[in-house]
Amino acid sequence: MTRFLIATMRSYLFYGVLAISLMLIVSFQLRHKEFNSIDGAPNIIATYHALLTATALDESSAGHHWYLPTVSLGKEIDKNIPWGATVKTKTGDYIYTSFYSPGFVAPHLWFKTLQIAPSEINLVRFNFMLGCISALALFFLLTDLLIHNGFSRLTASASATIGCFIGVFSREALLSHGVTYWSQSLYQPILIGSLFFYLKYLTANSERLKKTHAAALILFAFSGPLIEWTGYVFNAGLVVLLWMNSKQSPCSRTMAIKILAATALAGAVTLTHLALAVGLSPAIDALLGRFVARGTSAGSLAGLSSGYGQSYGLFLIVVIALGITILINYKQSSSAHRRTTLLILIASTTPLIENILMLQHATVFSFDRLKLIPLAALIIALAFASYKNIGRITLIIFIIASSVQNYIVYRSDISAFSKWGEINKENKILALNTTRDINLNCTIFTSSIGVRGYANLLFHHGIYEYVTTDDSLKLLHFRKGCALVHLDGFFAFPDLPAYTRATITKDTGETRIVESQKNLSVSQKQ
Repeated sequence: MTRFLIATMRSYLFYGVLAISLMLIVSFQLRHKEFNSIDGAPNIIATYHALLTATALDESSAGHHWYLPTVSLGKEIDKNIPWGATVKTKTGDYIYTSFYSPGFVAPHLWFKTLQIAPSEINLVRFNFMLGCISALALFFLLTDLLIHNGFSRLTASASATIGCFIGVFSREALLSHGVTYWSQSLYQPILIGSLFFYLKYLTANSERLKKTHAAALILFAFSGPLIEWTGYVFNAGLVVLLWMNSKQSPCSRTMAIKILAATALAGAVTLTHLALAVGLSPAIDALLGRFVARGTSAGSLAGLSSGYGQSYGLFLIVVIALGITILINYKQSSSAHRRTTLLILIASTTPLIENILMLQHATVFSFDRLKLIPLAALIIALAFASYKNIGRITLIIFIIASSVQNYIVYRSDISAFSKWGEINKENKILALNTTRDINLNCTIFTSSIGVRGYANLLFHHGIYEYVTTDDSLKLLHFRKGCALVHLDGFFAFPDLPAYTRATITKDTGETRIVESQKNLSVSQKQ
């Protein structure tokens, strides 16, 4: 045992893992303020939405939500309240259909397993854990590929470490494995794991190992589409690559068929699960409707390009330049090894096609651009391994400069939401004053503006959105409530409301008005 530990300590892989761990610790320290107090960030509404679903899953039985991404909380008064583009179960629980269950059930299980409360901070730490897993998985992927290409273990480990900088310090990694959580954050380690086992399958030197890695790849191919739609696009790329590689590997076409079957099974599971809860026709209509809404008809390539610039900044320029030099000059390894490297690079490129298919989503929500990291890291690591001393020193300087620039952009993007902290505090005071002497189990909540996850969590209640004062009174009588709370406000940031007034009307006719204690100026509107 002692000899094994000594051998491990001497291993360059050990020092590489240690370096990645130190990088992750630094990244955590750079974000400790946000991790301890969630005061706003780009796309933070996604975190609130995921937290709402994790909370709702905990409050109702499986017979209500079927472990689908529900947005209906557990009280009877919370049921039968429409919410965005959702569909209703027979019990009146509304189900979100843009993404499937695992991205929401995973944090729910995390909270339950550790017996911790569903909260923003606990969800953010779950997201950081996913970032740690992604970074370490990326390191092993890069190291294995470089060793396969004939580089020494020292060179492979050092190059992989440099490649991982973009997976830890890019603006997108800092944000989307930090305070902004969504299904793409959970999919990232699955994507990297899929590439890793695809590489191991291609390079296996025995039939037993090939079967083991094939089984793992099929499992990942099944899991990916269940988490995020990119899984379907990535799997399609794998099927094409395996089919075209049949001359070099006779069993490749069989493997391609298995990947295709795993993907089809994932699709069948998703559709069947949703159809059991809401009906087949509503399920199909909802899925097609979200695809159209998030697709190319509502986005722009210019906006997507600008978004990638925001997500990766100087890293993006470095990666493009290195990619060109690799295509021109990469001759370090044998042709067989170059072919494997090319297959991995192509496989890591295919997920980006999803950004074109779901153009609107990838333009608006930056976490949809996380999927560039494996490809970019591969290019950086291959370039560093191939360069000589001067080239490596120059690349290190650029990588450090890119990390600093990306952190500055991240900090700037967080600062742009600095007013949200104050607005959030005012909203909480208004919510506390509003709910202090009413029975939430029989109170109807309505809002003059739209409702997303934040509002439901703030009042811990279902809320009818875009309702006028007169229609609110009609709902009070229709739902036979004991009181009505009508909310007025404006969106201070996209989908993040600043509530200015709550009008409480009891079934006795008594009315009370609660107003925000501070005058939230119009200049705060974004």
